[in-house]
Amino acid sequence: MEQKNIFTYGPLMFPMVWDQVVKGSYNLSPAVLSEHICYQIKGADYPVMIPKLLHNVKGMVYFNVAQDDIKRLDKFEGEYYFRLSVTATQYDKEQVMVDTYILKPEYYSVMEEKRWDVKQFQIEGLDRFMKSYFGFDKIN
Repeated sequence: MEQKNIFTYGPLMFPMVWDQVVKGSYNLSPAVLSEHICYQIKGADYPVMIPKLLHNVKGMVYFNVAQDDIKRLDKFEGEYYFRLSVTATQYDKEQVMVDTYILKPEYYSVMEEKRWDVKQFQIEGLDRFMKSYFGFDKIN
């Protein structure tokens, strides 16, 4: 079965969330995805990502993720997202092919026109997300 590199943004960039979703252990590296932006979801702590020129999203790449774990990630992300193959740039400037999760256009109404703030999430939202997110149960 084919393994893939997965670019994460939002809660999945934090190992404490990632480890609740996947079974395997993976190497990871910070990276940037060009021509995309993260917006806040209405009434939620986590973001959505959509294509947008002249913007970049900082995130994490998990390398060589097994298909079983990709299926878990697909369930975690749910019906609002599709997985897209793109090129991310690691901080050492090396480019890497990755899959990432993009909000489907038919669900754009769930997002605010407010950029998601990873630092604010880490300070205020991460603990709340871990305590209140019920999606972990639907993965296994």
